[in-house]
Amino acid sequence: MEALTGQFEDHHARLLGVLLVTVDRLTAQIHELDRLTARTLEEITTPHDTSGTGAEPAALVSARVLAERLDAVPGIGPTTAQIIVVEIGADMSRFPTPEHLASWAKLCPRTIQSGAKHTAGPAGQGNPWLKGALGEAANAAARTDTFPGARYRRIVKRRGHAKALAAVARPILVIAWHLINDPDATYQELGADWHQRRHHPQDPRPRPPAPGTRPPSRPRPDRSLTVHPPSLGPHAARMLPPALPKVDFPFSPASA
Repeated sequence: MEALTGQFEDHHARLLGVLLVTVDRLTAQIHELDRLTARTLEEITTPHDTSGTGAEPAALVSARVLAERLDAVPGIGPTTAQIIVVEIGADMSRFPTPEHLASWAKLCPRTIQSGAKHTAGPAGQGNPWLKGALGEAANAAARTDTFPGARYRRIVKRRGHAKALAAVARPILVIAWHLINDPDATYQELGADWHQRRHHPQDPRPRPPAPGTRPPSRPRPDRSLTVHPPSLGPHAARMLPPALPKVDFPFSPASA
């Protein structure tokens, strides 16, 4: 208020009122869309279990519950979880395996063959809204000290930023398939050192520190000098004086 003293006139007040009305109108529209989104998520439910086992059919799970379950995955927020559920649906029978879902979303590596030459090609466009949400989730997960973050830092060194994000977006989509397909599944973090524990279980080397943290100080090496006797050749050994004969004293030092 003190900064506006002498600088704020009626003309500025009218312009500010117009801007505030615009902000209020957009805020009301956002609230209305959020209400419609929540109602639509309640209407989308998982299908009944028709496996023919004779057991009781599984309880229906709404897409809102599935979105809350996906929110536990690193990098996925409430809005991203809603986009993923809405774009791929709650019925995973159309995708028999996670690989089918990754192929439909165009997150599979593609090989271009021409005779005896094999080159890597682009994965394809796929669903732009789904790939956009997965890209944002992968970009957020890359900054965490989790399994997706460690995967990004391991691949970005040799493949670049774009390919590393695609490599992180694929496991996030695979995790989403399992969480939606199995109503009892929960997300369990593997840890940033999962690759090291899997491939080198007996490796005593500590894992690299998380980004933004200070690495632990290493102990200083022992710099004390150790003098070793020089090794003599056969010619130098002949030049040494003969060893003194061993003398057995008739008394011991203790008795003396």
